[in-house]
Amino acid sequence: TAYGVFMSVWPMMLIIFWRRRCAVLGYKWGVLQHDRMHGVYRHEQSRVQFHGTRRLDDVTREWVLWYPSWKRRLTHALITAPIVLVGVVSIVLTTIFLFRARDAYLRGMLARGHSLHPGRFDGRAFAGEHMRDMRWWLFMLSYPCVHGLLIPLLYALFKAIASWLTDLENHRTEPQYIHHLTLKVFSFKFFTVFTSLYYYAFLDKGSDSEFGMLRVAMSLGSLMTVGQLSQMLLRIWVPQVLHHWRSYWRHVRIKREESEVAMQVNRRSM
Repeated sequence: TAYGVFMSVWPMMLIIFWRRRCAVLGYKWGVLQHDRMHGVYRHEQSRVQFHGTRRLDDVTREWVLWYPSWKRRLTHALITAPIVLVGVVSIVLTTIFLFRARDAYLRGMLARGHSLHPGRFDGRAFAGEHMRDMRWWLFMLSYPCVHGLLIPLLYALFKAIASWLTDLENHRTEPQYIHHLTLKVFSFKFFTVFTSLYYYAFLDKGSDSEFGMLRVAMSLGSLMTVGQLSQMLLRIWVPQVLHHWRSYWRHVRIKREESEVAMQVNRRSM
């Protein structure tokens, strides 16, 4: 517990003290910009994708792009928040459905094998013959593996949707854009990673402690291994395959064009 509290507080305090150190050095060196214009530091350039109406600034007497903040807040309330909420709730319900389906089947195996009540696990009973049953291990690992395969696919889809939503909000500077994009992606990844732990901590309270720890270990192990492999597949192997595929067909097309040009030259020479 003490280690967890330390790891939670230390990164936050490190960022705060580092910002203070940067501010002190910037003030000493004379490079700290205090003046702000429309909520943006002057040295921060507007994004190329930023759009708005041109109007004359009352202070600087320069023509600037202006976008009303109420439109951005309206986009947050009516479009961004509902879509992010639907995405988070969908992944939570999908995870709960997968683990409940697996636990229900394992309860059925336990009830058929040991004539116990199907609503309660018994870790000692499973430590015997069921632990040596391949069907038991199949259903123990298959649902977390499916969950681990779905997470990178849903994350890629949600990241694309989050980028579209952030573009729709029309932020002026790149730091503002990255900040709001990070909030959306973090909300999804937070519930994605910890939903299985929340399920076993709060929703599945009628399980034997030993077998519950085994299920948590199997779920996290399958999620980490299959999730990492699927991410490698999506980020490394799939782009490589597509690159080689396109290179092959580009090479075939060039060879075909060269042969056609050679045939035309031969016909003209004849």
